[in-house]
Amino acid sequence: MVSDAAFSLIGSMNLSLPAGGFLSQISWLSIGWSVGAATGAGLAPERGHARPMVFVGDGAFQETCQEISTHTRLGLRSVVFVMDNGHFYGIEQMLVHPSYYAGTGSADPGSADSDGADFYNVLHPWHYDRLAAVFAGRRTPATGISIAHPTELDDLLARLTDPDDPVNAGPLLVRVRLHRHDYPRAMAYKVRKSSAAE
Repeated sequence: MVSDAAFSLIGSMNLSLPAGGFLSQISWLSIGWSVGAATGAGLAPERGHARPMVFVGDGAFQETCQEISTHTRLGLRSVVFVMDNGHFYGIEQMLVHPSYYAGTGSADPGSADSDGADFYNVLHPWHYDRLAAVFAGRRTPATGISIAHPTELDDLLARLTDPDDPVNAGPLLVRVRLHRHDYPRAMAYKVRKSSAAE
């Protein structure tokens, strides 16, 4: 498992995995690091050419998305979960104005309105799942899908166990559509503290 910085790292830091099964870059918290790191993880002989599972925010993914081309060219069967919280630098909003998360937010995951967010944290919207088609070739498959509900995630995880399912032929790019006001539970103290101060 490879986790990027920010909400992806905070949300995955309490996972129970075997020793050496979790990779993150906590020294500099360089956003976008995870997608390239998954290349090394997938090729490392000591890892038995394991299938990397990446958790990366949409802002970080926009920094290094072209590495999916390398995954495709090398035939890596990586699974890259792009956490799309409405085209938004969520961690930056949390650091500057955590009280923003005390609101109810938009009912539409992936909504493009600013809904009170600081304008500089709103990203240009991408259809992340469609990038798989951009990088795929006739002999180098890549698949992109979009999910927005836990049941869709359950279905996808079941598909990942089936070696004959076409999603397992090459890299899989998964756009996970979240609400803009979603944040990891580990950050709840910051929202409560900020809201109480106001």
